[in-house]
Amino acid sequence: NAKVTTPKEVQELGEYLLYIHYQALSYASPLNNVSMPGASTTVEWVVRDFIEDVEENPTIYKGLPLRTEFRAFVDFDTKEVIGIDNYWRPDLMEKRFSKKNQRDAGDKHDYITYMVNKDKLIKDFENNKDLVVNELLKLVDECNLTGQYSVDIMKNGNDFYIIDMALASESALKDCVPTGKLKSQNSIMLS
Repeated sequence: NAKVTTPKEVQELGEYLLYIHYQALSYASPLNNVSMPGASTTVEWVVRDFIEDVEENPTIYKGLPLRTEFRAFVDFDTKEVIGIDNYWRPDLMEKRFSKKNQRDAGDKHDYITYMVNKDKLIKDFENNKDLVVNELLKLVDECNLTGQYSVDIMKNGNDFYIIDMALASESALKDCVPTGKLKSQNSIMLS
C-alpha cells in the first residue's frame, strides 16, 4: 500500500517494508534464475507527504494519478539544465503498454487510460517545460550539490513539486541530454 492513511496502516508499515525488502532480496539472490539487484542493495526508505491530485486525473498502476511529469537533467557544477523530457514519453509508454506486455486486465486498463490522456500529457509538458527549466535554474544557484542529477517534477494544478532525484548517469530518459554533456558519476557529493 503506497498511501498509508489509517492508524492500522501506520502500525503495519514496518511489516510492509520488511516484506518488500525480503522480496527484493529474494530476487537478487544468486539462487534465483535471474539475479535482479536493485532495491535490495539498500536499507534506506523514503516517506513523503502524499500530494492530493487537484486535477482529478485518471489513475494507472493500480491507483497512481496520471499527472504531467517532467524529468530534467541538471548539472550542478556548470549550473545548467542539460536536458528535459516528458516522464510519460509516448514512444516508451506505448512500448511498455504494447499488447505483448499486457499480462492482465490492469495492464489493458493502463494502456487505455494512457492512450486517452496521451495528448493532454504531451500538451501540458510542451506548455510548461520552459517554465520548469527556468525555475530549476533559479534553484541551482541555491543548492550545495555537485555533479549531475535527474530531477523529477510533477504538475498538480498550477503548482509544481520536485518529487524525486537520482544520479543523471543512472536515470532513464537520459537520451534527451546532448552527446558529450552527460558525465559518469558514482556517488552523491555534497559540498
